Amino acid sequence: MKIISLRFANLNSLPGPHLIRFDMAPLADTGLFAITGPTGAGKSTLLDAIAVGLYGRVPRHDRQVGEMVSRHAPSAFSEVEFEVHETNADTGLTQRVRYRSRWEVKRKTRGEDKGGLGQDAMTLVFSPSGQAVISGKEAVPAKVGELSGLDFGQFEQAVLLSQGKFARFLHAPEKERSALLEKMTNVGIYSRLSVAAFEKAREEEQKTRLLEATLNATRLLPDEERQRLERLLDELHTEAVITYEHQQELSTCLAWRTVLDQFDKQLADAARQAARLQDENAALQPTFARLADHERATAPALATALVLAEQAGQERRRDAEALAQLEQQLPTLLSGAEAAEVAHAAATASQATAQAEADQLRPVLQEVLAQDITIRAAQAELARKRAAHERDQASYETELATWHHTQARELTQLEQTQAGLQEWLRAHAHEQNLPKELDVLNREIIDLEAVNTRLATLEAQQKAQLKQLADAVADLQRHELAAADAQRQQRESIEQGRPCREERDSLLNGIGADELDQRDADLTARLHLLQRLLPLAQAAHDHSARAHALTQEHEQAGPALAAAETTFAHLELRYADGQRLLESYQRELRAQQTLADLNAHRQHLRPGQPCPLCGAAEHAFAATFAADANEQEQRVAAQKEALTQANNEVTHTGQELARLRYAQQQRLARRAEAAEAAALARTQATALAASLHPPLPDPADPTAINHLLAETAEQQQATGIARRRLVTLTEQLAQLKAEHKAAGARLTQAQEEAQRAEARRQKAQQALVPIDAELADAREQAANYRAVIQGLLAPTSLRCLRPRSPTRAFWLPLASAPARSRPGWKRCRSASTKLPA
Repeated sequence: MKIISLRFANLNSLPGPHLIRFDMAPLADTGLFAITGPTGAGKSTLLDAIAVGLYGRVPRHDRQVGEMVSRHAPSAFSEVEFEVHETNADTGLTQRVRYRSRWEVKRKTRGEDKGGLGQDAMTLVFSPSGQAVISGKEAVPAKVGELSGLDFGQFEQAVLLSQGKFARFLHAPEKERSALLEKMTNVGIYSRLSVAAFEKAREEEQKTRLLEATLNATRLLPDEERQRLERLLDELHTEAVITYEHQQELSTCLAWRTVLDQFDKQLADAARQAARLQDENAALQPTFARLADHERATAPALATALVLAEQAGQERRRDAEALAQLEQQLPTLLSGAEAAEVAHAAATASQATAQAEADQLRPVLQEVLAQDITIRAAQAELARKRAAHERDQASYETELATWHHTQARELTQLEQTQAGLQEWLRAHAHEQNLPKELDVLNREIIDLEAVNTRLATLEAQQKAQLKQLADAVADLQRHELAAADAQRQQRESIEQGRPCREERDSLLNGIGADELDQRDADLTARLHLLQRLLPLAQAAHDHSARAHALTQEHEQAGPALAAAETTFAHLELRYADGQRLLESYQRELRAQQTLADLNAHRQHLRPGQPCPLCGAAEHAFAATFAADANEQEQRVAAQKEALTQANNEVTHTGQELARLRYAQQQRLARRAEAAEAAALARTQATALAASLHPPLPDPADPTAINHLLAETAEQQQATGIARRRLVTLTEQLAQLKAEHKAAGARLTQAQEEAQRAEARRQKAQQALVPIDAELADAREQAANYRAVIQGLLAPTSLRCLRPRSPTRAFWLPLASAPARSRPGWKRCRSASTKLPA
């Protein structure tokens, strides 16, 4: 901080306004000056005025500043103008800023305490604009302390040092003196750098010690230990392979266990079916008894039915024996399943142990883990197949229930048919040859039933093949739609990517993305360089302008200095002439005084006698001499007064000439300083601009640099926008490329699936050809059998109902039919007929 001026009024023994300019002659030219005067002259008042103007306090009165107001003065104030150096946050340059701090107080003009002092006030403004900065008795001293770097106590110790308080600064604690000197000399940055360097060194030392401790704690394995661990790793790998093989065996056991579960379910279903058949057999015993009563009457006709019934009974007994054998084998199978479960549990425990060891040696067991994933996938597939089997089992049970329901309905129909047959036999007892014809009919019907069974089988196969064909066609259509959709998505991705590629190509304009990034980096570096160059160019321009202005001032002040030198030389000549004239007058005066002193000797001269002094015989001068010393003294006094005036003029003119010469020297020094600063700034600007391409014509031209800075900023902004847009376009193109690739994969998969579906369709069509041929042959055979049967029935009173299904066409008595097979018996039993009225 540098104090520029002090203006105050009515303080202590200095009433009235006073102004002291420290930036003007003679104080500005002396550099160092002293304030002297007798006691009470107001020397300390000047220091108090500075203190109260800056901080609102004085060392002698502390905060009782009212005691320093002159008596009977209506008001008092103190105003200090000072200058500080501030750094511009935008340009980084240090510039000088002037402030004006004012303290004032007024006496009260009314009220009980009339004549007393009111509240004092403080303000801080910029100088010379007067723009307000801050106000307040507490805020202004705080702001002044912030600007100067010294609070009131430090200002008192370091600047005022009044009334013998310099010892207070000298005897202050070292820490307090260091802080004060640090603020005064502005070396706090070095303290902060020292602290930062110490902290950094301590952190690095701690890191070094930690690394040394870690290094010392690190122990390399000896060769024996490393070999032992490698052998352990090989053993664990072997155990993992064995465990995997064991797991495969357990998976096989699990599959057999699943099959056994299915057999258990089928065995239970067979047991339930056998029990139900036994119940039905018990329920049909009365019917069988009634049939036995009629057997004698219709023995030939029912022989075949009885034989078939016996075969059915034998088949049921065989089923019962097979059921018993399965029940006997069930404990063995269950024990095997339990053993498999125990083995599976043991294998699971072994697997857990191996898994724990594999976690320790995970890099070695990665392959085993991959195989575990495959096993889990197989287990999931097994679960899926098991669910499918359960669905099939449910479907089978539903069909079985439907079959039982159908059998019950057919049994009822059989009973009704039996009653109708008995009635018909009684009504046609006269037809003695009918049993022989019935034998022939029964054989034809059995053959027809066989053909119908074959026809039903072929129709089921045809239905299954048709279903496979329909599924294959549906799959083919679905995969063709998927392929078309994938192709559409590929076309859409290509169409969506075309404007992106065009925009990307237009942004790149024949260059690569790396070159665009490099261009953006170059523009950013150029922009930063220009931002650093602009303050230097501005400084060079300002210093050059200042040097030019000082040159003009020097040239303008030259004539005045020359005139002052001419005047001073003329005055010196006049003063020299006056001195010579004065010396002449003084010599004449001394001569006259000497002649006057020799007047007594002249009285003793006689004509013709030689003078005792000079020896002359003629004494003409003595005869005519009349001493006039007073007139000569007047001339000497007048000359001395004129010489004094001339001396005063020479002194004043010399002082003015010295002032002009000093001012001219100061201008020359400031011009040299400005020129040196301009040259330094230009040199720095030239060195900084050397890395610019293309080079600047004048690195110290702020206008050109401002224009280039704006142009570079605009280019950098445009390049940044282009880079961000390019990144967005690249991401969009990458996404579209991924979509196109995914669509291509889906297209390939759909085409492969479509080819497989086409192969299944062709296979199903090829399989339908022989089935259709066999169906046509079977239908032709069934038509022939029906024609034969109709020809046999035509002479009799029996007639055939219209068939309700291909497998239920006729009913005929089976008394004389030969026993053939259980399916044929079932079909004959399930036939439908109606006796004639």
